[in-house]
Amino acid sequence: MVLPSQITGADELREDLIETLFTDGGRLSLRIPNAVAKRYHLTEGVEIQIVQTEEGVLLRPLGVEPWFSIEWEEAVEDVLEYYGPALERIGE
Repeated sequence: MVLPSQITGADELREDLIETLFTDGGRLSLRIPNAVAKRYHLTEGVEIQIVQTEEGVLLRPLGVEPWFSIEWEEAVEDVLEYYGPALERIGE
């Protein structure tokens, strides 16, 4: 398991991602910034595993592949935009 302190640039990430817990319908809740939700493909209904560590809590989405990232998605979109017409011709 990778701890937050082992992530390159973790200090910068922590500074940018400070949120305040709040009560919602009798439950303690946390707002996740849209940029983080997009990057990790978090949407309503995604289950989150709460892992307790010596450094605090780690939220791990379940059912979302770890290799899947916004950078990967953007790269695929770029390739499809560039090669799309050629791939369509091949498919004809």
